Amino acid sequence: MLGDKVLFPIGYDSFGLPTENYAIKHNKSAHTATQENITYFEEQLAAMDFSFDMDRVFKTSDPEYYRWTQWIFTKLYQHNLVYRKD
Repeated sequence: MLGDKVLFPIGYDSFGLPTENYAIKHNKSAHTATQENITYFEEQLAAMDFSFDMDRVFKTSDPEYYRWTQWIFTKLYQHNLVYRKD
């Protein structure tokens, strides 16, 4: 409203416990369940005429996304900054 251009991206988390439980319940992989739900959700967003920049969508199940999170985790592990604790 002030004349500024604002980026309004959208992202989808594929690896949370609710997604894993949903996938197990429906006998699907988390990736497949997420893709199906994203398609349905985006149809709903389009029907409501929301203005998300659909060219800038990110999904945590996309290899181009999780490749970097795994790389960061590996670097943290190599420097003893990651540990498992009961």
